[in-house]
Amino acid sequence: MSEPWPLYDLFLDLPHPAGSPSCPPPSVIASSPQGEVQQELGTPESIGRIARFAFPEFDDQLPPPPAPPPESPGLNRYDVYTTKGFLRHTFSLQLSNGQRVHGHVRRFLPTHEKAKSRYDVGRRGVRALVLLTRASAGDSTYAALLKTVEAIAALHRTTSAKEAQEAFLTNAYQLHVRYYQFYAQKPDDERRPMLMTVEGVEFQSPKLKGVDTSRFLLPVSLLQPRNDVSSISSMNESPILPVLRCLGVPNTMRLLSALLSDSRILLISNSPARLTACARSALGMLAQGQLHWQHLFISVLPPHLFQYLQAPMPYLVGMLASNMAKLDSMRDLGEMMLIHLDQNELETRGIPGNQVALKIPDLLASDADPSLGQYSEMSPSDYLAQDLVELMKADKRAMTGGETGVQETAAQTVKAVKSTFAKLKKRGKDYLRQQSGGADFPYDASPGTPQEQSSGTTTPSNMEDDIYVEGVQNDVGEEEARIAFAMFFLCAYGDMRWYLMPGPTPQLDRERFLQQKRNIDGGNLLPLYQNLVQSQMFEQFVKDRVEEIRIRMPVSKDSPLFAVCANYHRKNQIDFSVASVRRVARQVAQANPGRLVSQANANARRLAMALTSNTTFEGNYNQAIAQLVEMAHETTSVLCEVMSVIWMRLRDSRGMQWKHALYALQILRNLLFHGPLAAITEATDGLDRIRKFKAYTDTMRAQNYRQIQIAATEVYNLLVDRAKLFSIRRVCADRRREMKNPPQGSLPKETGMRIGIPFRNIHAALNPKNRRQVAPAPGNYPAQQNAAPAQTRDLLGFDSPVSAPVPAGQETAISQVMGLFDSQAKITPTTPSKSPGRGAPIHPQLPSSPAPRDPFAPPMGTQPQATPPPSHQAAVNPFRPTITTSQSTTIPQQQQRP
Repeated sequence: MSEPWPLYDLFLDLPHPAGSPSCPPPSVIASSPQGEVQQELGTPESIGRIARFAFPEFDDQLPPPPAPPPESPGLNRYDVYTTKGFLRHTFSLQLSNGQRVHGHVRRFLPTHEKAKSRYDVGRRGVRALVLLTRASAGDSTYAALLKTVEAIAALHRTTSAKEAQEAFLTNAYQLHVRYYQFYAQKPDDERRPMLMTVEGVEFQSPKLKGVDTSRFLLPVSLLQPRNDVSSISSMNESPILPVLRCLGVPNTMRLLSALLSDSRILLISNSPARLTACARSALGMLAQGQLHWQHLFISVLPPHLFQYLQAPMPYLVGMLASNMAKLDSMRDLGEMMLIHLDQNELETRGIPGNQVALKIPDLLASDADPSLGQYSEMSPSDYLAQDLVELMKADKRAMTGGETGVQETAAQTVKAVKSTFAKLKKRGKDYLRQQSGGADFPYDASPGTPQEQSSGTTTPSNMEDDIYVEGVQNDVGEEEARIAFAMFFLCAYGDMRWYLMPGPTPQLDRERFLQQKRNIDGGNLLPLYQNLVQSQMFEQFVKDRVEEIRIRMPVSKDSPLFAVCANYHRKNQIDFSVASVRRVARQVAQANPGRLVSQANANARRLAMALTSNTTFEGNYNQAIAQLVEMAHETTSVLCEVMSVIWMRLRDSRGMQWKHALYALQILRNLLFHGPLAAITEATDGLDRIRKFKAYTDTMRAQNYRQIQIAATEVYNLLVDRAKLFSIRRVCADRRREMKNPPQGSLPKETGMRIGIPFRNIHAALNPKNRRQVAPAPGNYPAQQNAAPAQTRDLLGFDSPVSAPVPAGQETAISQVMGLFDSQAKITPTTPSKSPGRGAPIHPQLPSSPAPRDPFAPPMGTQPQATPPPSHQAAVNPFRPTITTSQSTTIPQQQQRP
């Protein structure tokens, strides 16, 4: 049994290709110095080529940057103060032996060399962290690894960051080897994704390893052997929701039709992250039918490779919108379909209007009536569209937690009005189409058209940021999307008897397949099937299935849903009708091991939504936050879920929803203090959003927005002052260690000693106000000179000498000292009339006894002091409702919401 691909082959820390001379040179870390990837891509020429993929917006054909001004020597236009947005994407390269290497890129802004403890000081060049691996899946895992590596670089400001990064990557590499060895020993029915725990990420102290952990989810594709079938099916785990959120259901169906027809597809957007997410989602859709794209694939095209767009072969390429002028000037591009992701528009070039329906068939052009509800009347594409519409509605509800505010109600009202006008517009178009002789208007599906309105979704590109498209992980929704596409492909070509010619060596019979589909589907999707049987990926699909039959490859529970369902149909001799396929797919999907991980992530998101909601939280609020922070140490998915809730709440915090921002900032502050290192990187990505809340005034009451201003100021100051943040995190980690392993006393507790005296007698005897003697008075015996002191028996049964009489001068001094206990002042704390809510001002009280200090509160003297607002009322600390971890034995009084 072969081993899986290594966790990573090469790690690069690259400057901008045209960076200023002040930028540090590239650094390289290889998992194996003698590896194939290191020998071929570790050379200086290859590193320069990789840097162009890491910065795809750089065009070396443009004029060089101007010389820096005299007051800024050594700088150019690529040196900036801050960055915005999601700065991650992927690309693919091909080695000389034909193997594909996937590069995961995360761009970041390092600290200035003269102000290493501040993030907001000085202009410096943007750098790119690149992980090269031959594993074709695990995008979320590699994104989490890169976030942690970036935080390690910010932590080690005065020491060598490369050594700390290499130690972390080496530790993760070795742990991956142990995990897949353990995975290989487990039986097939117990194999599921595994959590890799890396200790000692932030601190070098061995005492803090138990509380200094980061967990990474290893999908099954990173634990399986490196054979060809698993490398093709590994894309089965790629997310599909990004392209659905960006294009909606109708345009996603047209993209699927173009992919199955081996068309030349060009994705266009201003965001490299959006291009990567949608391009990977397109491959993920094909992977649900065990189809692998056989042609050119470039998620983000660098300008120096523009000649690839003229290649006479199918391709799936992403291009930045800033290069549209260069694209329009090119000639002889041939037939291609352009998808503008930001505007949700489709465009065809080089295809005659009367051939669009044949080149790229419309999967929704069916004569079936969905209202009939009969399987024989609806095609598989109709059911796919229906499932995706319901999925998008559920995804929207999962994002917002099922809440409907005033703004959402108003938006729904406006949407209903637009839908009415869109229906009238559609009727007009239908009339014009009939009058013009049936001319095609195939790709008029802008956000306001009835096709988009019928899907029940909004256009995510019109949102204030890209959180909904690239930043939100809905694992439950992803599982439903995989089920929907798997059912479509099972109905399309799940039965091998449809396309295999009987004989000693089964072969593809295209005519047999078309005749079978004509008899079954009635010819509704016949144009699509005609394009599919001529494609290279379907031919490769048939070869893989024949090879599986020849070697009798077993099908396990962790295999793709398509393979498990098809095997179930063959074993139980069930036909591949739409009704049977949908029933079997739902039944088999319930046993998928990945559903456990999906449910765990959904629970974390629901908890974060409940903690940041306006409604009263039912339960212990402090313990819930402690539980959420502990869950967020899983940086692959749970941390992303929590951070997406925080960004969504900050965006939806106007007017009556002002508490969303306050509660979100409270959770973010606790993540910065007690969360994993990757939480700092996630928060830094949204630094510009947090800075805007320092001047928040979108609520009517001054007291409310002052709390948000103070909270945002404190979080912002922590993010820009890295020295203070990491010092606080060390103190908090030490407190968590003490709570997890309480320190033992210097003397061991004697548990075998027994006292046979009632407690009331001991309490009365030890009362400071009691003037009676603890031991009985000696008897009336004649005094003896120079005799030893008399012995007496005390309360514990031990012999002790009788105390000598105290001189008169000293008795007064002792009485004065003992009088301090008699005159002890008693202070009764004032009880507020109403329990303060989360973020509400808590009045200071004088307790009668010192209360135990909250371990989740920042250390004394280390909290940033917020500037009080100009008002007669004292500024309140919005973070007063502190939390304790679940291991704590002392829990502060629960703070209920008003």
